[in-house]
Amino acid sequence: FGVWEVGGTEGTIRKLTVSSDDRIVKGQVAAELDDRALKSQLGKVERDLESNRLQQQEFEEWRSRELILLEAERDRRPRRWRQTGSSWSR
Repeated sequence: FGVWEVGGTEGTIRKLTVSSDDRIVKGQVAAELDDRALKSQLGKVERDLESNRLQQQEFEEWRSRELILLEAERDRRPRRWRQTGSSWSR
């Protein structure tokens, strides 16, 4: 059947559902494309997406731990007094 491009999608025709002398109406399926390559690509994209979500989750957990440590370190530091005008403040 060969390679065809329909609506910006290129693929190999897997099955013709009409013959050359059939009258085709709008919306009727005339051919089915072989979608195995697209399904394979979709599977890879979905796996990559899940991997990226896990990496983002790990980063967010690391960031939360780092913020807790930074806040604890800040709270342990002695506070310095400074004079502002005629009064002292932290």
